[in-house]
Amino acid sequence: MGYNVYRNRERLNTETVKETTYTDTKPADNKYLEYQVSAIYSVSGEKYSSPVTLTATGVDGVETEGGMRVAVEGGDILVYGVEAGTSVVLYDINGAVIYRGKAADNYVHVIPGSGIADGTYIVKAGSGAAKFIKSDSRR
Repeated sequence: MGYNVYRNRERLNTETVKETTYTDTKPADNKYLEYQVSAIYSVSGEKYSSPVTLTATGVDGVETEGGMRVAVEGGDILVYGVEAGTSVVLYDINGAVIYRGKAADNYVHVIPGSGIADGTYIVKAGSGAAKFIKSDSRR
């Protein structure tokens, strides 16, 4: 059969979702988002999952307690406040390593953004880590 996807009790999909993934492309109209999925069965109708609540935030730059700061500029990921020689690792939200390098100076380490899709990432540099959103605002 398939699935229906709901956000804040409003159905998002127009046709039954056959895949096990769904991307919500509808702009968020408020800060708190509640998602729920229903499995569609031919005999018994829809069976709903437990709801999951998220808080939507706009993030331009992220600073950790140790002073490391992450920003996205011109599509590149800039990591400020790390010492030269510090290992810098970029992970996607699933924990896969996207980039690995060493800071060349004490001011900023640039992770080239070409080939890195928009999304949520975690950068770890030394003992600091920060989660951030890479988004190409030029679209």
